[in-house]
Amino acid sequence: MKHPWCDNPFHDQFGDECGVCKKYSNKDYYFKLLDKVKVYEGLFHKINLYLLVGKDLTEILMAIDRWSYAHRFGNGMLTQEEQQEVIDKVFEQIRNLVEGE
Repeated sequence: MKHPWCDNPFHDQFGDECGVCKKYSNKDYYFKLLDKVKVYEGLFHKINLYLLVGKDLTEILMAIDRWSYAHRFGNGMLTQEEQQEVIDKVFEQIRNLVEGE
């Protein structure tokens, strides 16, 4: 069965799910995605709170900068697993920042 997010023209012909369909039909992927959304929403609320009370945003902005850099770190020299490890580590720092106060 072809999924709406899949543009593989041979999808139905071979009867197997392509890599995109396997990724998006994985329940663990959705739970991880929902968790990320929760953390990102918490980060946005924290930014809003800091702005309302006049608190310094440096800590939050540095965490966002580290998250962005983690996606570019290694310039393609790391394996996908190594790259994801770096990204996950920084994401956990953001989670701790959001849930810490």
